Amino acid sequence: MTSTTDASRKPATFLLTSTTAPGHFLRVLDLAQQLTSRGHRVLFKAKANMAAEVKAAGAEHLPYEHMLDIQDLGTLFPHASLPAWMPTIPFGFAHVRRLVLANNVQLAMELEPVLRREQVDCVVYDFFEVGAAWAAERAGIPFVSAGNMGTTLTRDELPLMFSVLPKLRHVNRIPALAHGLLGQLFSLREPREKLGLPPYKGRTAEMIQGMISPRLHIIMSHQGLAGDIPLRDRQLFVGPTTFNVPAKGQQPREAPRVAPGTVVISTTTTPGDKGLFRRVLEAVAPMNVPVLATSAGAQDVPSGLGSHIRIERYVPHDDVFPQAQALVTHGGWGTVGRALTYGLPMLVIPLFGDQPLNAQLVERAGLGRYLPLDKATPETIRAELQALLADEGIRNRMRKISADIKQLKSEQVAAQALEKIAFEGKVDTKVRATAA
Repeated sequence: MTSTTDASRKPATFLLTSTTAPGHFLRVLDLAQQLTSRGHRVLFKAKANMAAEVKAAGAEHLPYEHMLDIQDLGTLFPHASLPAWMPTIPFGFAHVRRLVLANNVQLAMELEPVLRREQVDCVVYDFFEVGAAWAAERAGIPFVSAGNMGTTLTRDELPLMFSVLPKLRHVNRIPALAHGLLGQLFSLREPREKLGLPPYKGRTAEMIQGMISPRLHIIMSHQGLAGDIPLRDRQLFVGPTTFNVPAKGQQPREAPRVAPGTVVISTTTTPGDKGLFRRVLEAVAPMNVPVLATSAGAQDVPSGLGSHIRIERYVPHDDVFPQAQALVTHGGWGTVGRALTYGLPMLVIPLFGDQPLNAQLVERAGLGRYLPLDKATPETIRAELQALLADEGIRNRMRKISADIKQLKSEQVAAQALEKIAFEGKVDTKVRATAA
């Protein structure tokens, strides 16, 4: 796509940064690709071994100097054991918190000289990389955060999960209490003092003020998933991530043939699926519908279920979702986002992390069905899938969402908003409604 920026303006310089955790990294690469396709210069701060992926998005790679990627911190945590007399809670949490905050101070120290030297116009950061916001603040440069649906803030400036997950709803009734608890758990006063920055002001928890930019927060999703929950302004829904990293050392494969009426089963991308892959396949096999299942990280892969069951280690979702009839998934955001993009109704059986939130958002919005793992017997899985396949209302709503997402991506609303901030230092306050 050619640039839509004002011809009288020179291309802007953006600096983007993200952890290499796939769901985080890909969405920021998506933004990088949009900006470079419009003629802007994009610097991308990331782990040293991510140069090829950054180049694929058209950006310039700036490797970390001394900062550790969150993925690496996760590898180190099990080896940073506490003395036997110290209970993991609260000492273990405090230990992890200090490491994470120190890491973000280091990120800020690495970025600030780059921002000044390269005359960066705007910083865009994955919400975990709070140090990027601090560096931009010190350099007097506008900064924008990016995240998935779980980072959406309600009108009370609380994450969406406080309005959706049953265990958190009672806290959501008293926003000041929720912000107070979050503030006690994750104070950012000390690292900001080390960087010469003033304390955050207001009642909103410091953690939220750091992770979510007050200027603009880009959400790689569709606003329809939030339903009727009142949301904070200055949030832009730009559609799910569609950027794909080229496979390393692999020859292009012919797209798999998908029979009419195929149900795709994609229940895990990491090991430890608690036997869900086998459970779903054995539940669906008696329905005699064509099935294409991706085993990915599943350790327990069944066989002999019939010729209508095809199992592959990995199949690109972009190749099969447009032709499929339904999806059974664990609810990882990457898979849910691709299903929304292609209008594919889904049955979500979440395992951990943000998956329960994604599952409940999908069901609340009438875009699929949610089945808790502890209730996912073969009989209930089969019954839920049969109900999903027969539900024309879900299919129609999915078609509309898919059309909206395609328009959002075609118009590159994320890049347009970033250009406005880079050139004018502000964002249109109506931007959220425009993208709904």
